[in-house]
Amino acid sequence: MADEENTQQAYTSLFDAIREIDEAGIERWSARKLYKILGYTQWRNFNTVVIKRASKACEENGQAVADQFVRSYRPIKGGKGAVQQAEDILLSRYAAYL
Repeated sequence: MADEENTQQAYTSLFDAIREIDEAGIERWSARKLYKILGYTQWRNFNTVVIKRASKACEENGQAVADQFVRSYRPIKGGKGAVQQAEDILLSRYAAYL
């Protein structure tokens, strides 16, 4: 049984590994996690270029951008234990593929 679980985990993609499921059962992907596995080095570049392009493509395809790209804020620890609210965008599967 343990070998089966290890085999299953071995076939999980990085994309599926960062998937989050909310209390309503909706899958979402954190853009802050996604940009790293896509090879981007800076959040601001990913947010200002890639997310904007994907949002525009979503809109051009007749999808509601607000349903596919949900702004979120997550606490992150900074220097000396300070906690700041970092902007994130929760993406639907469709938005993440865009």
